[in-house]
Amino acid sequence: MAKFITDQGKEITFSESITNEGSYWVVDGNKVYKTEDVLVYRALKTDRGTILKSEHRNDFKQIEEDGKIYSIDSGLEYHFNYTSGTLIQYYHTDPIELLRNVIGRSGYGKGGNGEYRHSLLKDMSDAWVKASIDYVKNRVLEEKAKGKGHTIRHLDVMPGIYEKELQYRKQAGIKIEDEEN
Repeated sequence: MAKFITDQGKEITFSESITNEGSYWVVDGNKVYKTEDVLVYRALKTDRGTILKSEHRNDFKQIEEDGKIYSIDSGLEYHFNYTSGTLIQYYHTDPIELLRNVIGRSGYGKGGNGEYRHSLLKDMSDAWVKASIDYVKNRVLEEKAKGKGHTIRHLDVMPGIYEKELQYRKQAGIKIEDEEN
């Protein structure tokens, strides 16, 4: 038995499969959830609390804990099946207080010459968050020009999430200086 947690915190238990059909979910063959919200985070939580995350298409991850197999695949791009655990999904409309703790950016620093690093949104410098707005907007335009708009739906909403983060920081009096000069 596995669990699916909706963005409203509703828990759905299922035994066979769950697939993303765009604007609705099919759980064990039945249409049970519909949303226009854009998925921005998906992970699987084991019974022990281990978080298993697939970053992108064909990024199959699997572990065994306490005799149970946990697996996840597809990042945010297409449907997947798994056997045990609790599916955690967050959407662009979820509170920034939640999103900033699970999504982030990766990169090689200014100019692409630094060491590769991944940071959660809550830990990114103010300058990095600001730069990410234009970077992602431009990447979306490039991908759409290549005819790949259908696979990057989540990127369309990321600039808005970065803007919400900056507003959150301003209201909370949070400033994070850039470590790079």
